[in-house]
Amino acid sequence: MLNWRRDPGYEQRMNALAIRMQQAESEILRVRSDTEQIKNEAEHIKNEAEQIKNETEQIKNETELIKNETELIKRETERLRTVNAKLRALNASGRLLCCPPESNSTPATAIEPDCKPSSP
Repeated sequence: MLNWRRDPGYEQRMNALAIRMQQAESEILRVRSDTEQIKNEAEHIKNEAEQIKNETEQIKNETELIKNETELIKRETERLRTVNAKLRALNASGRLLCCPPESNSTPATAIEPDCKPSSP
């Protein structure tokens, strides 16, 4: 027959080991949960970054379009200024031809080459 003596601290060590194993399992589950949460947050951040990148590209395109439209407006404004200046000059010439300025209040008499001075 074997001479077996029970170890007096065995049950305590087994209980402590079981508690440490439960704690380790809980820690593993917590780390897995945290890891999953971090993965989800990273995916969310990646999606937001992609959205910001797309919005930035759209803003760049809109800015370029605005620059082009501004340049067109500047050219059209300059063209209209030129046309307005020509119209003002033409209008002034037309007024001079149609309504000459009067230098005095009495109209000038026409002198014909064959006319003799009138005698009183």
